[in-house]
Parts: sequence; structure tokens; C-alpha cells
Amino acid sequence: MAPRRCVRYKEPIEALAKRSFASYLARLNAEKRLRKVGQWWNAAQFCLSTALVSVSIVFLAFPEKQAPVIAVLLVILAVLALVVSLVVTFLDYSARAKAMFGNYRSLQTFSVKTETLVQSRARITGRQLRALQTEYNSIMDTSENHSPMDHKVAQALRGVHPFPVNLVAATAKPVLLPILLIVVSLVTVAVSIWAIA
Repeated sequence: MAPRRCVRYKEPIEALAKRSFASYLARLNAEKRLRKVGQWWNAAQFCLSTALVSVSIVFLAFPEKQAPVIAVLLVILAVLALVVSLVVTFLDYSARAKAMFGNYRSLQTFSVKTETLVQSRARITGRQLRALQTEYNSIMDTSENHSPMDHKVAQALRGVHPFPVNLVAATAKPVLLPILLIVVSLVTVAVSIWAIA
């Protein structure tokens, strides 16, 4: 039997190490984004529900001062609370963030393994390289993909690309609606208290 031939495969293993590290950083950013957005939506849901209860109490406690504006606010809050609860339920940010956490941790381990192979200058066979590619693909398939924005943020944080202003705006955009709903909740409670004063 002929001895097994080992080939260096320097460039493919280095490329795989770089790609896995970039994927790890992008998935890490995706997990942070999903967790942050989920927390803001949960806060919006809590504020809307609390505002709905508060305005209802005001409406019931002061029947002699029932302004039409309070009834309208109750309807608006009820609809917003329903919509937000549906968003929170269907988008399930918490579960998605947990899945992304497990995925980026697996990618981190894989990235360390490939970087160690590159630094050790170990000789690997084509079969070993294909096994590493298969392992990488398998890890990538265990959760949803990160967004292009997650990739750009990861690249900017690594110093590969500058961090443009539009990227800062893009990272803030997913939390603007929940923040607006929190403000609407607070304003609604203030208006209902003002209406009975």
C-alpha cells in the first residue's frame, strides 16, 4: 500500500480560518442585535400593557370626568398592545438570540481550531480539509444567517472597513419603533391624567 500523501493546503486552510472567524464575529453581532431588539420589544409590550391598565383605571375611577379622548386612547392602546404582543410572539427574538448564541460559540471553537492548524503549519490531507469544510458548513446551517448589516458591523469592528455613519443609523433602526411605542405609552398615560385634572 502506498503511504498517505499529505499536502500543505496552506491557502485553503487559511481562507477557511479567516472565513470562520469573520462568520463568528458576524453571528456574535447578530446575537447581540437579536437580544437587544427583543429586549426593546418586550419593554414596549410591558409599557403598552401598563399604560392600557393605567388608562382603564383612570377611566373607571373618574366616571364623571370621562372625556372622549380617554375612550379613544383606550382603543388605540388596546390595538397597539395586541399588535406588539403578536410581533413579540411571532418574531421570537429571545429564542432566535439563544440559537444564534449557540451557533457563534460553535463557530468560535471551529475558528480557534482552524487558526491553530494555520499557526502550527500542520500538514493536512485533502480529506481532512474536506472534513473541516463539511464541519464549517454544518455549523453554519444550525441557525439562521446573520444579516448583511451584522457582517458590515463585524468588519468595521475588526478594522477591515471604516464604520460609516449610515451603519450607525442602520444598527439603531431596529429599535426605533419599540422606543416610539414606549414614548406613546407614556404620553397616553400623561394625557389621560391631564384629562381628569
